[in-house]
Amino acid sequence: MTDGINELLEGLQKGNIRSLARLISKIENDDPQKDEILKKIYKSTGKARVIGVTGSPGAGKSSLVDSITAHLRKKGDTVGIIAVDPTSPFSGGALLGDRIRMQQHAVDRGVYIRSMGTRGSLGGLARSTKEAVKLVDAFGYDWVIIETVGVGQAELDVMHVADTTLVVMTPGAGDSIQTIKAGIMEIADIFVVNKCDLPGADRVVAEIGQMLDLQREHTEWRPPVVKVSTLDDRGLNVLMESVSAHWDYLLVNGRLEENRGAKVRKETLEIVDYRWRGMVDRHLQFDDRASGIINMAASGKKDPYTAAGEILSQVLVNSGQAGDSSAGKGGEIMAILESALQELNGAEGKGGLSEYKSYLHGQAYGLAIALKILFPGPGNYGEKAAMAVRPVITEHSCRCGDQN
Repeated sequence: MTDGINELLEGLQKGNIRSLARLISKIENDDPQKDEILKKIYKSTGKARVIGVTGSPGAGKSSLVDSITAHLRKKGDTVGIIAVDPTSPFSGGALLGDRIRMQQHAVDRGVYIRSMGTRGSLGGLARSTKEAVKLVDAFGYDWVIIETVGVGQAELDVMHVADTTLVVMTPGAGDSIQTIKAGIMEIADIFVVNKCDLPGADRVVAEIGQMLDLQREHTEWRPPVVKVSTLDDRGLNVLMESVSAHWDYLLVNGRLEENRGAKVRKETLEIVDYRWRGMVDRHLQFDDRASGIINMAASGKKDPYTAAGEILSQVLVNSGQAGDSSAGKGGEIMAILESALQELNGAEGKGGLSEYKSYLHGQAYGLAIALKILFPGPGNYGEKAAMAVRPVITEHSCRCGDQN
């Protein structure tokens, strides 16, 4: 690493807030040394409690985060806030308005507020939010609060980052049908009915309670439903007691370690996927054969799964990863396939994730086809991949199984 990065990392260890801010900027901007930065600080992470605050636009997430932060500061705890705002698809800019709503903490040295635009990412978070959380955690803050962009029913990324997820709802946000829909209602560890001074708050609480009754047999932790008003901090103490109770539940039942382990596995697979995409993108720029395969898929002459497998095989061959199968390269690819299948099996038990499951299905099938092309014959990785992916194809009942 360069001397400049080493100086920033030393500053991070010494509690220099400017070093933290500059390192987050480098992560956001995909600095070439991004991976090395994250490797260096990884052992210093995992100490902070991470709260995710999500909900629809206008639910009062920023005001709630402001009130929670004030409550924690009264106890003497330090707080880092990562607030995500939408990026314009037209201008590419973003109005990072959360600092405006949190003016009372602007000069508090025990609070760090970082706003970031989504930059086209879906799911409620920016692509670099996870990494920013790691840096804030490594800096030494007791709590990290993630405020998502205003989300809809299927934007669930915060559940893969936070230890405790607060889903913020308001009176008048919809009828009782909204409370039983799959998706965001299923990721809550705590439901917060904000603006409870408005008419209809009790009805929202009752409807959420009815939804939770339907799920009672499937969950060990029943999410509490807390009414809050940030105008006078009504219900805030009850909310923070619920946050503490959830933390105790995670510790006593061993769920904290289990959940964080699952998040690391998912993140590892995402990093592999990101690097695969980088290899494929570079390959597409310099190899006309890959473009020809894509054009054949676009014209209907190839199905997208076969096309993906052929492109992956070309990428592997050109990158030197498909050399001698005895050298273990096939095993490395097989391990990636097995990780994708494991993640898919985990997603099967969750509702509202059909797009994500379809994505994992396509990824697993593409890798299996690549292994069949690279390592054909009985007993080789191609046959092992075909056997591993067959249950997935059967379960999804798709036509791509005809070629396996």
